[in-house]
Amino acid sequence: MRNKRSIALNLKKEKALEVFYKLVEKADVIIETFRPKVTNKLKIDYDSLYKINKSIIYCSLTGYGQDGPYKQTAGHDLNYIGICGILDLNKERELLGEKEQERKPVLPGIQAAD
Repeated sequence: MRNKRSIALNLKKEKALEVFYKLVEKADVIIETFRPKVTNKLKIDYDSLYKINKSIIYCSLTGYGQDGPYKQTAGHDLNYIGICGILDLNKERELLGEKEQERKPVLPGIQAAD
């Protein structure tokens, strides 16, 4: 990413939220990956940010969707490849020793999210 800068903010802190809102004023797009309702608690949901920037494009990406049995479950790469069954490839791993627990784990041929 050329000509991009990064900043880390603890959005639970009022001062950090003020900084974030200043950034939102000039932003074109906001992409968030929180579980449903977390953005409401942090006051960074679409409705809150729309009040600051009427032209904001808001993209919400959750690991398991906005509804369903896993909607409140935090998700990361390992969680996603586990729940879809790809980690089952490890049962086909190469034996390194005589004991079953000495098998070498297989690196799945997929990266779901990072």
